[in-house]
Amino acid sequence: MLRFGLVGYGQHAKWAVHQALQKHAKHGKLVAVADLLLENLAAVGDPDIATYTDYRKMIDRESLDALYVATGPEAHAAPTIYGLEAGLHVICEKPMAANADECRAMVAAAEQTGRILAIDFENRFMTHTNQVKAWIDAGYLGKVRAFHFQQMWDGHKAFGPIAARRARLTNAAGSLDCSIHELDLARYWSGGGEWREIQAMGMWFGENLVRSPHISLLAQLSTGALVTLNSSFAYTAYIEPRATSDVITIVGTEGVINHFASEEGASGFKLTSRQLTDTCPMAHVPHYTAIGWVVDELANLVEGRIASSSRLATGLDGWMAQIITDEANRQCIARRID
Repeated sequence: MLRFGLVGYGQHAKWAVHQALQKHAKHGKLVAVADLLLENLAAVGDPDIATYTDYRKMIDRESLDALYVATGPEAHAAPTIYGLEAGLHVICEKPMAANADECRAMVAAAEQTGRILAIDFENRFMTHTNQVKAWIDAGYLGKVRAFHFQQMWDGHKAFGPIAARRARLTNAAGSLDCSIHELDLARYWSGGGEWREIQAMGMWFGENLVRSPHISLLAQLSTGALVTLNSSFAYTAYIEPRATSDVITIVGTEGVINHFASEEGASGFKLTSRQLTDTCPMAHVPHYTAIGWVVDELANLVEGRIASSSRLATGLDGWMAQIITDEANRQCIARRID
């Protein structure tokens, strides 16, 4: 059982990470929380969990095995590096850091200390995600040549009780704060690779935001696969009704995989190939459940139940996602049209 310290106790930590560690992870336990704000620490609500306003004191004083960093991305690097240098394994939320240079430093710290640095790309653990990977790895698509993603939603609305949180997340990474998962899945499904030929444009909708809430991105992986992504936090963000638009299409030389949704609300993935036609259902999994899986995968590695894991995203995976996020947002700002 890994003893975890949690850095950052904002909305995501309260809603998801705390529950994951206390109720859903089989091999992880939350023993201490650090946050700058006393009102956040007062919400922990468990006398058995120690609270600190300084994450360094928490790490120095508590008997910890691992750290979960759930601050905003601009504050990920310092506690991650401090934790690694203190001998702890670290799970860091996505996006990995404020920029790719900080990611490089975090990866270097993990390498120097021999500790595991994992990034919470929890979609890698979904059953449907791994069925898609199994179809690709089995060769049913032949050579994968293109991934096409569309992820459009309201980002929790530009008005209402968490509008300020939405603005902070958007200003940190644009709509790629969420769609960074799709960028990671392209690499996960295609077996890795580095990003090249990145092109992006963004659109603003009257919000006072530095980074774009709506991004169209085109890039290529060094594996040869083309990747397109239409990502939005602006889709019904300014009106009361809610709508979403999610599309995934994977095109290979011998077949295709498509995400589908029925009028009855069922959704899943369909494989159509020269050798096989098959379907896989897609189930909604709460964040706290999926984070529990990430925690357990780290614990399984640390405690020797498994020798390796392709599902657990590494610091390198987070760094690669940060590189394309940084460049896409840079181009969106440079090409801004109001």
